[in-house]
Amino acid sequence: MAGSAITVYSNPKLDALLEQGRTTLDTAKRAEIYHEAQALIAEDAPWVFISHSVDMAAARPNVKGFALHPTGTHWLDIVSKD
Repeated sequence: MAGSAITVYSNPKLDALLEQGRTTLDTAKRAEIYHEAQALIAEDAPWVFISHSVDMAAARPNVKGFALHPTGTHWLDIVSKD
């Protein structure tokens, strides 16, 4: 079991899509791949999705360049302060 796959869900087609998404540099193509993967997961899921997390952040007005990233990674090398 790799990563955080605590549900023991396994689908070789999904594994291939995720690998393709991880290695695709074209962001539009990557989005298409991940949308397809997301649809496959929703179709296969033996559970009902009832909630999701909402990421929040606060910064002073003089902080520039900070943005939340969908993966939860914070890229601080582009952040500056006036």
